[in-house]
Amino acid sequence: MKNILIVAAREFRQITAMRSFWLTLLILPAALSLGPIAQRFLSDDTSDRVIVIDRTGGAEASSIEQRFASDLDRRQLQKLSRYVQRHKLEKADPAAPWASHDRWYTAADIAQFRASGGVKAALARINRVKSSETPDYEPARPSYEIIATPPALANLPDDRIGNAAQAYLKPADDKARPIDYVLLIPREFGASPQHYRTRT
Repeated sequence: MKNILIVAAREFRQITAMRSFWLTLLILPAALSLGPIAQRFLSDDTSDRVIVIDRTGGAEASSIEQRFASDLDRRQLQKLSRYVQRHKLEKADPAAPWASHDRWYTAADIAQFRASGGVKAALARINRVKSSETPDYEPARPSYEIIATPPALANLPDDRIGNAAQAYLKPADDKARPIDYVLLIPREFGASPQHYRTRT
């Protein structure tokens, strides 16, 4: 045991004699304190803007919009569940989907969440039971936002969409917010290959 202590003391003296040891002691607290602040400024909370040009009549664009809404509600349920679990707020509504943790939220859970009033109604119940010291819940932001298709794009032939879309993806006006995606759904989308060959 004595030999072990002698070796440990020698190692300790060698380590503390290094400049890198003291620099690490000085830098680490600063990094830990500045990390969350930097994350707040670097995180992008804006939604990706999407233009959907649906040549099928609108059904596909509607399906995409519904999927975006379902994904947002699922993320909202997951985030609400973590918030409720962290602050022990399940008693706000034990039967709500967000009061049940660590699981995948199904389409039925999303339907129940919407029928009960969504995030607004959930927060109303939670606020009735949470203490004043509990931080407020920050709702999840949508990942995508569907933008109405400009007539200048909607009325163009398919083979000219790519070039025309550049004005929206990379606008000349620096103050204009660009579109992130332009999605073209052709008229034949969803048709079987045999059906498509017959038509062409």
